Amino acid sequence: MPGQVVTEGIPNVCGGQATKGIPTVRVGGAPIMVSGSPVTPHRPPIIKPLCLTGAAVTVARSNSTVRAGGLPIVVSTDADSCGHSRGTGNPTVRIG
Repeated sequence: MPGQVVTEGIPNVCGGQATKGIPTVRVGGAPIMVSGSPVTPHRPPIIKPLCLTGAAVTVARSNSTVRAGGLPIVVSTDADSCGHSRGTGNPTVRIG
């Protein structure tokens, strides 16, 4: 699905930041995120109690046709393993 490329530090819709991207591939000076990149613990809206301290949340779904370091690049329309949407990305680079 088309979307903006997600870079390190961009939060998902509940505040979980993508971390540890591919350091050799950058957009706007920040490493891009790929499938499996870790996401910081974050609190979702009232529906769920916590996502998740102690459990590893990662970017779970990503664009399968564009890759960096052999892994699919994450775009703003992708979701994390906790189910939260990435929501936004770098507005200067789109994939799809």
